[in-house]
Amino acid sequence: RLDGSDAIKKNHNYSAAYAIFYTDAVDLEGHGMAFTCGHDDGTVNCCTEQLSVKFVNKKLKYLVVDMRATHQICTGDSQWIGPEKGVIQLATATKTEHEVDVRVHGYPSYTTFAGWLVRRLIREFQAEGFTYFKQKVGSDRQADIRRAGIIARKLVMRLLPFKSIFIEEPTSSDNMLGHAAIPKALYPRTKVVTGEHIQNRIIFKQLFQAQVIDFCQINSCRVAGVNEVLAILLMVKKLNIPVALMLAVLVCVNMFNIFL
Repeated sequence: RLDGSDAIKKNHNYSAAYAIFYTDAVDLEGHGMAFTCGHDDGTVNCCTEQLSVKFVNKKLKYLVVDMRATHQICTGDSQWIGPEKGVIQLATATKTEHEVDVRVHGYPSYTTFAGWLVRRLIREFQAEGFTYFKQKVGSDRQADIRRAGIIARKLVMRLLPFKSIFIEEPTSSDNMLGHAAIPKALYPRTKVVTGEHIQNRIIFKQLFQAQVIDFCQINSCRVAGVNEVLAILLMVKKLNIPVALMLAVLVCVNMFNIFL
């Protein structure tokens, strides 16, 4: 059985490249991960191992005091693939996240946010005024229509009577012209959310400048960790764009709860 649901990938099997940041202090370590769709784990792990060499014998206090400089240890190497693209970007996510994990808690973030907490979190968010909650739909076309779900661009018009708030990733996240055309065809009947597979803040910025994203879907395990998430959040705050978190991997949401 393939795990996860995805608007773009057909044979995805949600996985994660996982990294642990060890220190010479007892019981002090950081945990980080990068989101992949199945076969990418080995590649990301190899890249993470090469990045790890840059942190051997480094003083932890210097790494966590200036997170921007620490982030650039990974992204600022001109001889890597990129900059800020592809497998090196995902490997950077694992490194950045475990450093923040050490700084904030010093223990694995997932141990404090298990599945049993979901119901309580929903109630808390409702009490705070949240009235909309995103739910993924399946891959059976008729079932999706019955449930007012949205999985592909050609179904959008048939689903408009269900008054969906938005459609998710109606085209490739790199397709700027497509993102410019689709909202014009659908507005005001529904809006567009994208971002799950966007690789860095630069692509987000271009989509924001083109005014083609109605809801910003940030994937903290796809961009280069918490540092880049903060940069994107600052942009959406300035532009007053609603945020729809990428929920397919529960850990992604937990990172927002912990760090933000």
